[in-house]
Amino acid sequence: MTATTEPLRSEAPAAQASEGVAATVAARLGLRRAALVALGASLATNVLLGVHVATCRPVVTTVLLPPGGGAWSVTDDRADRDYLERMALDLAQRLGSLTPSTAKKRLLSILDYAAPETHADLSAQLQREAARLAKEHASTVFFPERVTVDVERQAVSVTGLSKTLIGSDVTSSAPAVWHFLFRVSAGRLELLRLAREDGERSAVDPNPGREKLLQKGDAS
Repeated sequence: MTATTEPLRSEAPAAQASEGVAATVAARLGLRRAALVALGASLATNVLLGVHVATCRPVVTTVLLPPGGGAWSVTDDRADRDYLERMALDLAQRLGSLTPSTAKKRLLSILDYAAPETHADLSAQLQREAARLAKEHASTVFFPERVTVDVERQAVSVTGLSKTLIGSDVTSSAPAVWHFLFRVSAGRLELLRLAREDGERSAVDPNPGREKLLQKGDAS
């Protein structure tokens, strides 16, 4: 009886295949780990950036065009002197130079600048003035002479000469001061309050009247 011996099978290919699989798995795990690390770093960066934006609010400067043209600077909470002066002069002219036929339209155009919370009060105030002029068939003319600006408190006083006419006759001519209190909201200048004072004393020193208007605004 003849004994046969089977040749020994080589185990080298199996070992190499096993090593290749292990290397592939290790590479994939390495890529996954790197991707997770990158994602975590990105999330951390976004969180830090969000915290920085929320806590460090930058000062924004906006360029606005007041009536009459030109460009002035306005930051988050205040308009500069030139802008306040130009706006107050425009409003004083609208308020002070009226005829019975134009009074209502011109006065109500002031409401385009009114702050939302004072819109109703200003509307009632202006409509009363328009009704008075229409009833008396009177016209008014205001000639600005001096502007006093308080940039810190966004308050302006316009001093000038006010004349009242019935027909072509001048029935009165006296100094007058228009006081305005403004604020900046979302880059827009809003009118909070306005008041008028008559008389030589007010024209010489408009500060008391302006302070009274400011105190009224602080109390509301």
